[in-house]
Amino acid sequence: MNNQPLVSIIMNCYNGEEFLQEAIESVQAQTYKNWELIFWDNQSTDKSAEIFKKYNNPRLKYFYAPEHTLLSEARNKAIGHSSGEFLAFLDVDDWWAQDKLEKQIPLFKDEDVGLVYSNYWYVLNGKNIKYPYSKKILPKGWCIDDILKNYCVGLLTITVRSKIFKILNNGFNPKYYAIEDFDFVLNLSKSWKIDCVQTPLAYFRHHENNNSFILKDKRLTELQRWCKEAKNDSIIGPKKGLIFMVKLLSYQEAAIHIERKNYKAAWGVAKRLKFSIYQLRLLLKIIVPDTLFYKAKYYYAKYL
Repeated sequence: MNNQPLVSIIMNCYNGEEFLQEAIESVQAQTYKNWELIFWDNQSTDKSAEIFKKYNNPRLKYFYAPEHTLLSEARNKAIGHSSGEFLAFLDVDDWWAQDKLEKQIPLFKDEDVGLVYSNYWYVLNGKNIKYPYSKKILPKGWCIDDILKNYCVGLLTITVRSKIFKILNNGFNPKYYAIEDFDFVLNLSKSWKIDCVQTPLAYFRHHENNNSFILKDKRLTELQRWCKEAKNDSIIGPKKGLIFMVKLLSYQEAAIHIERKNYKAAWGVAKRLKFSIYQLRLLLKIIVPDTLFYKAKYYYAKYL
């Protein structure tokens, strides 16, 4: 253990009592032993603090936020209390495989590698169903284009050199509410290689209170703004992956409108981007039933 670099695990919590115990115990079960858990209580009003404090382990370190903040700022504050050469992230509703850190840390022997991630399991809460996030080979190396085309870096799988947070403006950009991890990973990938463990090493729990679903509209808006600003970036701007991402986000915007039966807005997106209703359907054919598609087609003809 003394020869292992210290990994600081950042766990931010706001009223996370329901799944917290499983998250903590997955950290304690790690086969990699040199870690500390920085638990940032963002002024929870449930039993989260009580659950955390029952563990008699000096490596579990509790911090209570002086004020409730947005998640990006809360993560930055938690990182400020860390001591590790590496940082990893685990939210209270997710959990890790026992060998998560053991498989990732050796990949940092390559000094050009700044971040290591992995595939992960997507778990439907309460239904005993899980499937891998990706069935394809995940990108690694100098891979900005690949992760722009298909962003696949789950925060729950990330381990990163802690010094990079200081290099990249001291952490997650607080101007983002829903995509702070995406922004960080893309900025890192401009100067550092990314490596990957292809097997799933973490478990993402799908449930009705996931931020990724609650903030779906906010995430889309922030990603579109990010892309607009990235066009002026000397490294990301010329990448073909950025063009691909802009178009994909437009498809997603249209998909949200159709799911909400706002057909006029959906086909307004189609007209703005000069693609046909049939091009749009190639992406939406699984999401949108035929009956809705043809109803949308009617609105397309009526309004546009």
